[in-house]
Amino acid sequence: MRLQFFAHRDIDIARWDKAISQCENENPYAYSTWLNLVCPGWGAFINNDYSILIPIPLKSKFGIRYISQPLFTQQLGVFNSIPILPDELNLILNDLRAQFKKIHYQFGISNPKINGLKSKTTYTLPLNKSFDAMFNGFSMHHQRNINKAIRIINEQQGTIEISKDVEIFMQYFKDTIGRKDTSLKECDYHMIKKIIQSQNGKMYLFKTADDAVLGGLYSLESATKIVNLFNFVTNEGKEKRAMFGLVSNWIKQHAGSQKTLDFEGSEIESIAKFYHGFGATPVNYQIFTKKGFWQM
Repeated sequence: MRLQFFAHRDIDIARWDKAISQCENENPYAYSTWLNLVCPGWGAFINNDYSILIPIPLKSKFGIRYISQPLFTQQLGVFNSIPILPDELNLILNDLRAQFKKIHYQFGISNPKINGLKSKTTYTLPLNKSFDAMFNGFSMHHQRNINKAIRIINEQQGTIEISKDVEIFMQYFKDTIGRKDTSLKECDYHMIKKIIQSQNGKMYLFKTADDAVLGGLYSLESATKIVNLFNFVTNEGKEKRAMFGLVSNWIKQHAGSQKTLDFEGSEIESIAKFYHGFGATPVNYQIFTKKGFWQM
C-alpha cells in the first residue's frame, strides 16, 4: 500500500466523492461538501487509485499545523474499497505522529482496531426490517411512551412534520440545548445553521395544533448512513413524550431500507439507555491523540 499525503488543492474532489460513495464504510462526514464546510483546507492520505482515503482535518496555531477533529463530526478515519490491515493502519499513525505536533482524530466504527487507543461508544440500528418488526424490538418502556406520544398527537391534533424552517429550529435549539450546554458559542450556532441549510438531511418538528414546537430532530443522510446530528425537546415536550414520537417516526420513515441509523452516542448513561430502548446496539470507535507542545 502506497499512501501519499495530498494538500487540499491537489485532491481530485470529483474522484474523491465518487470513491467515498463506493466504500462499504462510507458516511456523510467523508464527502467533500461536509469537509469543506467544517474544516476548509483539509488534506488527505490517498493511495494511487483512490481505493483508500483518509481525510485529515487541518488547523494551524503559532504557525504550526495540527490535526483536530471538526466540530459536529463524530467519525472520520479510513475509507476503503479494498481491505486494510491493522499493521497498515499502524504505519499511517506513525506517519501522522511524525508529521504533526498535535493530533485529535476519531476513527470510524468499522476501522481496524489499534492497540493502545482510547475508544468511545455510539449506538447504531440497522433499518433493513419493517417498522412493525423493529417496533417489537423496542423496550416495553419505549413502546408505551411512543404510544402516548401518538395518542397526544391524535387527541390534540398535533403533527410530526418535515420542516424547512431553520430559524424556528435554531430558536428552540438555543432555548433548550443552548441553556444546558454553555460551551456552544455564537459561531457554533452559525455552523449548525449552515449545516442544516447546505447538507443532505431532514429536519423534523413535533408541533401542537396551535403550532407550538415541542421537539425537533435534524438527521444527516448519505448512501448507507443516517445520523442523529441535532435534536432538542422542550419541557412540555418531555411531558408529552415528544422525543419518543420524533425518533419513532424517524425510524418509521426509513424502515425497510439498507441504511444504518447512527444515534451518535452517548457516554451519558441516561441518553445511552434512551437509544438502546429503540433496539440500537453499542459499537466503539477509536480516538487517536497526541498532545501539542502548548498543552504540555
